[in-house]
Amino acid sequence: MSNLKRHDETIAPALLYMERHGEDLTMLDVVKVALYYTGKISEAIRFGQRALDLHDAEAAAMHRWSF
Repeated sequence: MSNLKRHDETIAPALLYMERHGEDLTMLDVVKVALYYTGKISEAIRFGQRALDLHDAEAAAMHRWSF
C-alpha cells in the first residue's frame, strides 16, 4: 500500500503485523515512510532509528558468528 501512496491506510496493518510477528527491517521501513508522508515526522524518526538499531544488532550478531 505504501508504494501506491496509500500511506494513511498502510500504518495500522503494518503495526498490527509487527505486533503479531515482531519487528523486522522491512516493516519498520514501511511504517517509517508512511508516517513521514502523513506528516508524523517525529514518529517516523523513531521508527527509522529503531530500524537502524535492529540492523546494527543483526550485523553484530552475524559478525560474531563469522569467527
